[in-house]
Amino acid sequence: MVSRMRIRLTRKLSPLLNGVDISRQNVGDVIDLPRHDAELLLAEGWALPATDNKFEPSKGGDAARRTGKRRQ
Repeated sequence: MVSRMRIRLTRKLSPLLNGVDISRQNVGDVIDLPRHDAELLLAEGWALPATDNKFEPSKGGDAARRTGKRRQ
């Protein structure tokens, strides 16, 4: 049995990241992947560990936009 891991996609510049097909996912989506693929996307900065128990996509975007704060 292959160990799996849930991550939240934080960036997407291509439908294929480091050999992992994310063509059907959007930034903010929680993805259930084989542990190796998930750890690769985490290490490369494309995703963060999913910390909630939902498989719903988040609102996406950067924190500054969500909080109404401007970057300087």
